[in-house]
Amino acid sequence: MSARFPVASPLQTCKLAAVLVTGLATIAALTGLTPVGLLRTLLIVAFLGPLLGLVVLVETVVVGYRVLATDDAPLGRFGDRPVYVVVRVLEVVLTVTAGGAFVVLIATLPEDLPGPGAIGVLFVGVALGGLVLVAVLVRTILEYVLHRRHPDPGDSDDPDADPQSASRSVDAGE
Repeated sequence: MSARFPVASPLQTCKLAAVLVTGLATIAALTGLTPVGLLRTLLIVAFLGPLLGLVVLVETVVVGYRVLATDDAPLGRFGDRPVYVVVRVLEVVLTVTAGGAFVVLIATLPEDLPGPGAIGVLFVGVALGGLVLVAVLVRTILEYVLHRRHPDPGDSDDPDADPQSASRSVDAGE
């Protein structure tokens, strides 16, 4: 990983770290390498999804506000990166929908839910959390690839380097 990526995109770095730590903890729990246990790890996966969904939602609102506050055409700055736009929209839709579905699922549970039903709810939560983790992972990897392809002007010795930041996120201060 580029040493400048955490400095250039701290939010993306934190999201990537959360996904990787959760993935490694899940693998460790599935293989029996951790004393924490599989149930606790699955609960972390299930509850991390809505939290990351909230982070993505706030990030999107901030970026949307900054795009509307500029004089540029709202979609003009993203027009040169159609893959980025598709990945970003998919991340927002998947994370917010999955997080909202999990919150609604928990809010509508009956108080006297039997054990097998609770396990089923856990598996639904894990599936929704896993969906969010994958969406966030794909976006952060794309952010990293864009960062590597288009480093900030301070990262290179080339005086003709592109003055625009590679990251089109909250981290870039847009």
